[in-house]
Amino acid sequence: MLPVDYCVNVLEGLYEMASWTSERYVRLWDYEVELKIEFSPELEEIESRCCGFNCFMYYCLRTEHVYNAFYERFDHGFVLVENEDFQRNGFDGHDCSGCRHKDPLFLLVNHNRFHSPENQRKKMASLRLERELFKFYDDNAMTQKTIRDRNIVIDKIHGMVENSRSCPPNFKVEFFGSTRTRLASDSSDLDLAIVIPQNINADRETLKRLKDMRDSIYNMHFLASKLREMGMTNVEAIQGARVPICKFVDPETGLHCDLNAASALGVENSQLIDEYRKLDTRVGPFLYALKYFVKQRDINDNQRGTLSSYAYCLLGIYYLMNHDHDSPIIPNLHNFKSNGDECPGYGCKIGIRNHVVENQQVRYHDCIEVISDSKYQIKKEKRRQGSVRTQWDGFCLDDLGKIMLDFFKWASKIENLTTHISIRYSGMDIPNVPDKWFKKSMVIQDPFILSKNVASSCSELGLNRILAEFQRAAHLLEETDMTFVDMCNSRSALGSYSQLSRTAVEVPFRVDKPRNKKNKNRFRHRMQQNNNQNMGGNFNNHTNDEYISFH
Repeated sequence: MLPVDYCVNVLEGLYEMASWTSERYVRLWDYEVELKIEFSPELEEIESRCCGFNCFMYYCLRTEHVYNAFYERFDHGFVLVENEDFQRNGFDGHDCSGCRHKDPLFLLVNHNRFHSPENQRKKMASLRLERELFKFYDDNAMTQKTIRDRNIVIDKIHGMVENSRSCPPNFKVEFFGSTRTRLASDSSDLDLAIVIPQNINADRETLKRLKDMRDSIYNMHFLASKLREMGMTNVEAIQGARVPICKFVDPETGLHCDLNAASALGVENSQLIDEYRKLDTRVGPFLYALKYFVKQRDINDNQRGTLSSYAYCLLGIYYLMNHDHDSPIIPNLHNFKSNGDECPGYGCKIGIRNHVVENQQVRYHDCIEVISDSKYQIKKEKRRQGSVRTQWDGFCLDDLGKIMLDFFKWASKIENLTTHISIRYSGMDIPNVPDKWFKKSMVIQDPFILSKNVASSCSELGLNRILAEFQRAAHLLEETDMTFVDMCNSRSALGSYSQLSRTAVEVPFRVDKPRNKKNKNRFRHRMQQNNNQNMGGNFNNHTNDEYISFH
C-alpha cells in the first residue's frame, strides 16, 4: 500500500549502508535502530501501514514493480537471508522470497530476481493472457444495439404496468442480474423486476395476500395475461416458485425475459457488483472471464452441487480485495478503510441511515474513486449536485493476466475455499456465524442477508470438482500456449491431468460419522480458525438508473 518511489527511497539508505561493506550486506535490525534514533517519519509511516519494518522489507522483495525500480536505480538487486546461515555458509543464491528469518540481512546481489528466464516466461504468459481477456470482454460484452433493445423492453413493461387497472404508485421497472452488472452478452436473458416502494419491506403474509389477489401485479397469472395482450410470446407464469416469475419472449428484439415483482433486493445485489466493476478496468474483464470459465467447465449449477454465477462473482470480488494484503486491487465498499480521503457521508449510500430493502440494510459506499498511477484507473463521471467523490489510492500494478492466474492458483487450494468468505467483512472475522454454516462444504456470505450462505448448494463432490478445474486452468494457462477460450472449451477430462487433480479430488474432506454432536464436522471447525485470514494461495451509484448505459 506504499508508492513505488517511496519504497525505493527508503531502500536507498539500506543500499548505501550495504555498499560500504566488503560483503555488501547490512542487518535490517541495525538500520531500523538507526531510523528510530533519527525519529524517522518513514519508519512511523511504515509501522502504520505494515505490521513492522521486516514486513515492509518482505513486501519490497516480493513486489516486482518495487524490486525493478530498485534495480534500475542502483544496478543491484537484493535478497534477505538469515544472518547466522550467511556467516556460516555464505550466500547460496536462495532468494528467500517466501521465507521468514530471524535477524535477517539485506544483501546486495548483481542480478534481478524477476529477470530470470523462468520469471520472464511467466510474465510473457500473463501479458498474453491480459490482452486476450480484455479483447474477449470487449468482443463479447453487450453491444450498443443490445443495450437499446433491452431499454425498449423496459419501456414496454413500464407502459404495460402503467396502463393496468392495478397500477401501483411510484413503481419502477428495473433490470438486475448480468444486465445490471454489465457482465451480460448479447444472448443473455433479461431479468426484470417491478419495484413498488411501498411494498419493498412487506412481510410474508402481506406478499402472500398480494399474490393471491386476482388483478395484482404480484400475481404472475395476471402479468401473463397482460403480456399476452401486448403481443409477447412463449409466456409462462410460474406462480409457485420461491420468487414467482413470468417468462416471456419479446418478438421485436428476440430477447428472452424473466419478470417478477419481488426482487428489489436482487436489484441492490446487482448494483453492488456493478459498483465494484466501476472501480478498476480490470474488474469487469476478470469477472466476465470467471463467469465464462465456470459455465464452460460446467461448475456453475447450484442444482447439481456447485455454485451459482452470483456466488462466483462474490468469490471473485473477495479475491480482488485480498489479492495482495499490502496492495489490494479494490477496497471494501461496506467497511471502507481509507488510505487517503475519509467519506463525508453525504451524497453516498452509507449516509442513508435506514436504507432498508426487503428488511435488510443495503448501505455501502458508492462514492469511492480509485486513484492510481496505473493504466487501469477508471475516471469517474461527475456526481450529482451536493455529493462528493472519496478517493482511495490503488497501488496494485499487476496485469490482469497475472491476477487471473493467481486467482486460479489460489482457488485451487482447499484451505482458501473452505474459509468463511465475505465481501462485507473481508479481512475481519464474521460476527454471529450461524451454526449451520459449519455443516457446509463452502460458505460465501450474502452481502446484505447476513445469515444467508449463497454457496449452501455446494457439495463435497462439487467442491472437489471446482478445485480440480481451477488447478487445471492454472496449469494450462501458465505452462502451455493454450488460449483462455481454448482452455475453457477443451473437452479433455480431468483424468488426463491426474497428477494435478489428485491433490484436489483426494483431499480427505469427508469425515467419518461422529459418535456425538460435539465432534460433528471437525474439519469445518478446524478451518474456522483460518476464517477470512488465509489468502496463502496468493503467489508471490447511487440511485438505480432506469436505462442501461456504460460508465
